[in-house]
Amino acid sequence: MTNVAMADYRTLANALFGGGAPGVPGASTPSTVSWEVDWHDVLSTGSFRDDAVGFAMDYKQTRAHLNWSMREADFTFVSEGSHQFVPSFGYALIAKERSGVFL
Repeated sequence: MTNVAMADYRTLANALFGGGAPGVPGASTPSTVSWEVDWHDVLSTGSFRDDAVGFAMDYKQTRAHLNWSMREADFTFVSEGSHQFVPSFGYALIAKERSGVFL
């Protein structure tokens, strides 16, 4: 995805409460966000089904790499690509889920 329009609220508190009430965001600045995800190395595959709650999913656990950037009038953030892998959380889940009437 490239140059997706977003509102930058600067802080989580401003995004959630900045407008004076819970769920009412405060002031924001127009910005754009771009990202690219590379999924690779399938580590495992599986399925899960829970008929009691009406949910099923087929999945692949993979490794993934994410490059992202954010641009605003005054500045730009860019991810540092070579330091993204964290061994204890270093995987992604690609899933097809079904729920409700689609189950």
